[in-house]
Amino acid sequence: MTGDRSERTGSAGAASGHGTTGGTPSRRRWLRAVGAGATALLGGCLTAVTDESDDERRTGSLSFAGSSPTYGVDAVRRGATDGGVDGRPALRWRVPFDRRIASTPAVVGDRLYVGCSDEHLYALDATTGERAWRYHAGRDVRSSPAVAGDRVFVGGMDGSVVGLSRADGHVAWRLSTDRGVFASPAVVDGVVYVGDIGGTTYALDAESGDALWTVETDGPLFCSPAVADGTVYVADYDRVLYALDAATGRVQWRSRVDDYVYTAPTVADGAVYVARRGVTAFDAATGERRWSVGDDRTGCSPAVGDGSVVVTKRTVRALSPADGSTQWEFEPDAAVTASATVGGGVVFAGDSDGTIYGLDAASGTERWRVSVRNGIGVAPTVVGGALFVVTSPVDGAVYGFEGP
Repeated sequence: MTGDRSERTGSAGAASGHGTTGGTPSRRRWLRAVGAGATALLGGCLTAVTDESDDERRTGSLSFAGSSPTYGVDAVRRGATDGGVDGRPALRWRVPFDRRIASTPAVVGDRLYVGCSDEHLYALDATTGERAWRYHAGRDVRSSPAVAGDRVFVGGMDGSVVGLSRADGHVAWRLSTDRGVFASPAVVDGVVYVGDIGGTTYALDAESGDALWTVETDGPLFCSPAVADGTVYVADYDRVLYALDAATGRVQWRSRVDDYVYTAPTVADGAVYVARRGVTAFDAATGERRWSVGDDRTGCSPAVGDGSVVVTKRTVRALSPADGSTQWEFEPDAAVTASATVGGGVVFAGDSDGTIYGLDAASGTERWRVSVRNGIGVAPTVVGGALFVVTSPVDGAVYGFEGP
């Protein structure tokens, strides 16, 4: 296929910090409603309030090391990264958009990739926020992109899954599914795994886009698959968690979940964690339920790192992986409507009023906070020394912060 739906950057628009848009927004209100549902000790701490006047949308450049190539950092969706941010971060750049962003950024090399409801996937220079290129998908892009090799993979609400060139957004291949694709693809060993809201899970060849196998589940799939040790874990809206053989798609086991699910499973240390009505831990090999705690509904996947399972809702809570008991709990100023990220001994979480907290991973004590104008709707992306944050009301923005 040709790359005529990809636009290289020029000197205007988002390249100067003002996000340009194209195409016509989706008018299917039920999809908007689904998207909205699916993307929900101060002593001595330091507070920084970013200056967000229109004349100061970019204040410099940042540097970092490492990568976060997909939603949840990696294919197991742990939400844990090796590198963190040491101390209170400072704003380096901001890129505004005039549509909602429900996509968690992927950062690889010097590029940040993020989807927007203005029907585009954007590639930004992660150090400056300058736009490198954008791809016109034709419908909302609520799928978080996944990056592997020289490709970017993303789904669209038009029912497509595409493999794009990282360099310029050229379309390498495009697959049409039966329904819209809300989930973020997982890419492991040259295979792209993704589900659509019609209830089909696909295994696609990353190079060609050819389907290797498909599996139908009982209910729609809004959540991203997790892939670990040759098994693909998907949870559907019919309250079932599936373990599929990554090579063949064969169902290895299935277990009931307490409520319908649109949060990605998290796999760590032989367990699969699913959050919806509370948090439940399943044995990754057998599907046997190990423990279940809480009764509050959440639309946020757990993050697992530094010896804790971190869950978010009204508060940020760290649970023991062994039995689900509470290790610590932090109450922010407003509800946390996105998953947390763990890295470098810090838990990063953003609330609906636009405050990003850096919490001590061992104790839950607040180390620092920074504030932006609007609420945080997706998990913070943390890459060795840098923090990337997305606000996602009607008009979203992407922020690049750098640690001291």
